[in-house]
Amino acid sequence: MTDETEKPNIYQRMNAVTSDAKYLQKKNAQQGQGVLYDDVIAMLQPLLTKNGIALDIRQESLECISDVEGTKQKVYQGVYEFGFINVDDPKDRSCHRIITQGMDGGDKAPGKALTYAAKIVYTKVFFLETGIDDESRGEKIEKATKTIDQKQYDQLFRLLNIQQGDESSWHPIHDQLCQSFNIVELRELRDMHFNDALSRVQFELGEARKRFDANFPAWEKAIKAKKITADEVIKKANSVSPLTNDQVVKVRGIK
Repeated sequence: MTDETEKPNIYQRMNAVTSDAKYLQKKNAQQGQGVLYDDVIAMLQPLLTKNGIALDIRQESLECISDVEGTKQKVYQGVYEFGFINVDDPKDRSCHRIITQGMDGGDKAPGKALTYAAKIVYTKVFFLETGIDDESRGEKIEKATKTIDQKQYDQLFRLLNIQQGDESSWHPIHDQLCQSFNIVELRELRDMHFNDALSRVQFELGEARKRFDANFPAWEKAIKAKKITADEVIKKANSVSPLTNDQVVKVRGIK
């Protein structure tokens, strides 16, 4: 009768990798070194080979989900499956599905999404702490793609929507703003650009108010002298910079 040693299954092999990897990581930490993602991958690769584990990576999908307004940055999202396979029994495997994103101004975004997926699977499957803030990367992408909320939209709307009697229209600054930030309409404005947009709007409206205040005495004199009507002043002023409802009322109040 032959005495055969039972070979470990995939989970026993992965557990052995985790034990060895934690020892090496602790050794690095004691030396005052943060464990970087690339270091983790370099550390795990020989341990996977030693314990008879092969890695099968499959890409289920990849798509460009967003452009970062005002830049050449693009965000790609990929869906991947990582399979850790027992080399002695390929049917014995542990599979892990992950969705990640990569952002880049060139053609590297798809590769970054895959690289990040690999880094996350390696570190999380084998319970490793890298000393790196994993959340910060996702926060950067979220910050770059998040649009303004309703409160921010309402704030800009109140400044840019011109109401004259029963008619409502956008101030020309609205179109300038959309063109500047490469958006079709105000709701598409990125949250990260809100403060800049608000400052521009407030500055331009402030300049328009200064022009109105500077021109008003001459308009008032001309209207009182019957040289021009209030409606003609309003029409002329609107062709340069739309008057607010309060300014229209002020001009029409000249007697």
